[in-house]
Amino acid sequence: MSILSGQWVSRTGHYRLNAIIGPIILGIGLFLLSRMDTSTTNGEAARNMVVAGIGLGLMMQVFVLVVQNSVSIRQMGSATALTQFSRQIGATVGVTLMGVIVNQGLPKGVSGEGAVVHRLPPAVRSDLAAALRPAFLLAAALCVVVLVIVLVGIRETPLRKGLEEPSLADELGEGGEELRQTAEAPAPR
Repeated sequence: MSILSGQWVSRTGHYRLNAIIGPIILGIGLFLLSRMDTSTTNGEAARNMVVAGIGLGLMMQVFVLVVQNSVSIRQMGSATALTQFSRQIGATVGVTLMGVIVNQGLPKGVSGEGAVVHRLPPAVRSDLAAALRPAFLLAAALCVVVLVIVLVGIRETPLRKGLEEPSLADELGEGGEELRQTAEAPAPR
């Protein structure tokens, strides 16, 4: 989906729709994952993971594109690095938080080290499914927060066509006409 999303953005020049649809589909996928229990089939689990993956693929690179398209060429490397750093910190904190939630929901004395889920006693498998539920629900709720941020904070601007840096006068718009005339005037001798 990331490839298809990138192709669509490249051809249309519009990225906001992907940034809106991505969290919605990811949230649906995470909600479906939260509904799984011991009676869930492998096919249902795979479907739920695919839905979540589609949502993730729709939005992952779009957020990098939004950042890169909204800063000057001189700031693009720093902005991209900050985006990737923030993504890594978020993933680390998110995985840790989900692990804490799951571990708190497990019965006392269950370590899971080297255990294969299908070999666990049915009661422990049921407890594991119940422990996963709040973690996926929290992640789905975070998708709602991301959607609100996208709706409020992302304005679609035309994509750059190349590496030309707009001049300061172009960025200032009509008020920059005097600046443009000053810059174009010959230097005094």
